[in-house]
Amino acid sequence: MTTLALICVILSNLIFAGTVRATLRIRLLMGQGALLSLLPAMLLHRGGILRGLVLVGLTAGIKGFLLPKLLSRSEQRLILKPLSHTDRSLPITNLPGVIAVGIAVWIGLFLIKVPTVLSPVVVSAALSTTVMGLVILICERHLLSQFVGYLLLGNGVFIVGVILAPAQSLLAEFGMLTDLLVVSLLPFFERLEAKRIQA
Repeated sequence: MTTLALICVILSNLIFAGTVRATLRIRLLMGQGALLSLLPAMLLHRGGILRGLVLVGLTAGIKGFLLPKLLSRSEQRLILKPLSHTDRSLPITNLPGVIAVGIAVWIGLFLIKVPTVLSPVVVSAALSTTVMGLVILICERHLLSQFVGYLLLGNGVFIVGVILAPAQSLLAEFGMLTDLLVVSLLPFFERLEAKRIQA
């Protein structure tokens, strides 16, 4: 079941690479949050049951509901300019995003030959999510897209943190805390973006 959830995360990264619509990216982020909230539940037998249940609740609440809700609210507040004809043809994240996800999956499959704690699917999902977040952060210029990119980056770290949870006790919780810290800055950057759009 963990493998299926992580394969869905990899496929959602490919969809991230193919779209520039902020609404679809926010919904995909919500779906990834829901999928990531399943990971601690599947790994309850490896750590403490109470800690696992708390992680499930926090992940579902923060990554699956709160963060996408705040981004949706910001999207409604910002009056985005319509895309010009040249912007609609091919998003700049398409090719680098697909290449990055492909390389991440290839690296994960290459690690089948190397004895490691992490499975190849975990490595592929974590790397593809992290790299897709970096591609969006670098290539996109809109505020909401950059926040989505950062949250994707955090999702990649969270995947590794949950899988290594018994060995690294606070890695997953620290990842969610940094997500909350960055999203708490969203109103400030939202005002700056509104001024930039009006100028």
